[in-house]
Amino acid sequence: MTTIAFIRDLETQAQALLPGDKLLEKSRRLLRQFVENDILCPAAASGVAAAAGDLEFIQQAAAEGATLDKNVGYLAAAGGHLHVSEWVFRALPVPRYLQDWWILMMEGACNYGRVEVAQWLLDHGCPWRGSDQHIAGLDSAAMAAVPLGLQQHVCQLASGTPSHVSTLCHDELDVDALWGVLKPWQSSAKSSSTHIFHSTRQLLPQGSFLYPGALRMAQAVVRNELSRNAPDIAKISIVLGAIEGPLTVKDGKSQQWPRDLQADVAEATEHFSGFLVEARAHFQKLPSNDSRGKVKAVADLIWSKLTNSYAKDILHAQSVWTFTRVLAAGKGKGKRQLDCAGVVTTTLAVCQALAQDANHTDLASCRFQVSEDHCWLTLAESGEREASIEITTDAADKRGLPVDAAAWDGWLYSGGHATVCTPQMCAAALVASINPSIVARQNTGTDSEGVQLLQESLLRLIHTEFPGAMYPAALCALGDLYEIWDQEDLQTALTASDATSLTQQLESTASAALGLFRQGIDQSRLDGGAPGYLWYPYGYVVGFLARRAQFLLKSSVQQLLGPETAWKLAVEAMREMLGWCSSEQGAGVLRHYTMTTSDEQLLQDVEGVLELCCEACPGAPDPLPRGVVVTFSLKTERALAHGLCI
Repeated sequence: MTTIAFIRDLETQAQALLPGDKLLEKSRRLLRQFVENDILCPAAASGVAAAAGDLEFIQQAAAEGATLDKNVGYLAAAGGHLHVSEWVFRALPVPRYLQDWWILMMEGACNYGRVEVAQWLLDHGCPWRGSDQHIAGLDSAAMAAVPLGLQQHVCQLASGTPSHVSTLCHDELDVDALWGVLKPWQSSAKSSSTHIFHSTRQLLPQGSFLYPGALRMAQAVVRNELSRNAPDIAKISIVLGAIEGPLTVKDGKSQQWPRDLQADVAEATEHFSGFLVEARAHFQKLPSNDSRGKVKAVADLIWSKLTNSYAKDILHAQSVWTFTRVLAAGKGKGKRQLDCAGVVTTTLAVCQALAQDANHTDLASCRFQVSEDHCWLTLAESGEREASIEITTDAADKRGLPVDAAAWDGWLYSGGHATVCTPQMCAAALVASINPSIVARQNTGTDSEGVQLLQESLLRLIHTEFPGAMYPAALCALGDLYEIWDQEDLQTALTASDATSLTQQLESTASAALGLFRQGIDQSRLDGGAPGYLWYPYGYVVGFLARRAQFLLKSSVQQLLGPETAWKLAVEAMREMLGWCSSEQGAGVLRHYTMTTSDEQLLQDVEGVLELCCEACPGAPDPLPRGVVVTFSLKTERALAHGLCI
């Protein structure tokens, strides 16, 4: 049991490990305000608990609603407590433009010679930049034990960041104050920290320098639900929709993280529960063993609440949250629409809830089945056509029937090889379907960085902790988000004329995003390694490599890296890009299908990939830069790419 005496003991242990540490002293000053008045406040003691290595205490404080500040990670690493550092790192994942947590953790490890912690942080993506105070406390013996890569990191840092920024990072500042100090430093272009803090300022609530509470709640919900045998589809979908909605309103001034996500979710859940009562009343007229009839009845009831028209491309209509907004608005008040995913997800969520009733346990066999541009429900884990239930049509007489045999062989249904999601994969599908679009126009659309942050952090959490839930579309969605952030890092290094940093970024970004795309392709292959029925993973990998080749052939990149290096890297990217288009790869997928007018989306995507291939394969200069040997004809390979559409 936690007592004042116990907390005082934690404080003593922490002080013995980190005597005189500024951040520990700050945490102790905060704690003393409570202890001296005999007030038990676990949240205030989290910092000293981290320094003392008491993970159980920190976890309990977090479970009781304590907001852990960034000093907790620093103190855990400074104390050399790898198990606490790992938990903080995983419990509060940080994307590339919110690296303050990670930077402080690395600083704590290096300041006190915690080599094991520092190496673990490096191995798990801790950024190689931060304050100039890293490793300042190491003696020569400790320095000799630091891995070579970490020593190089320290040398790089020593000349990278102004000391006044390092000092400020130790203080609790609001974003505006921090931005005011960083702005004069913007012209130095020695680090991407200005970009980091600028993006942070746009995304976080005013006056806060912590991870948004709504995002932490979403992470907790996803983690908890995926730990169960049957994740609560309604809960996850409501939480995700409640965050996505306010971050994607067209009025930029109104875009914000939910102020009280718990209240928003509670209200939506109440509307959903009311709908379940209505659904149960409808079920009284159905045979208890008619699973297909029950699914149709649920879908019909959902459709009765919607405007009688099907809206495939409407934005942000894919969640149960959207449906609860429809229920709250009532009839006759504006458009009441769901897209395909919205209808299927809501139907599945209702079936899952009803399966808890004794008379409807058969609905537990209902599964989410998804292709590359469509989704539906199935009553069989094997996913055969006869068990499929098409519910996205607005024609009531066709709703609830198996998919037509002719359509089943087409691309829209993945040639009968669509993914049948396990309950955990269904949760990942909900995250993958998050839509960051504010304005959805090709090339000129606008995305919400807040929603991208939400999606990336959750997909990364699933990929790290529940890898079995990741299917090709989810892997590619995560890889695509990695490329977005990585491209900004590449541009920052290029603007800073930092050849070393640019080279490192090129290597790390390729291994991250490209690795996910390749994993998606491997998952989609047929037994024996032949190309499967999914085209999009090939489109993702080809697009990535094409954009990489175009970047490398920029005159500014050639000038910074040298023409020989830039061209060698570009040719490697082009060769791999065109290899993924070959008959043994992407073209092999397309051969499975006979293209029809209903495959317009596929045809548009293939056309876009071909355009990227052509743009990325310019005529080679004559003469070639010294040392560059092009062992294949770009003109011939370009023609081969065009052959995809034959």
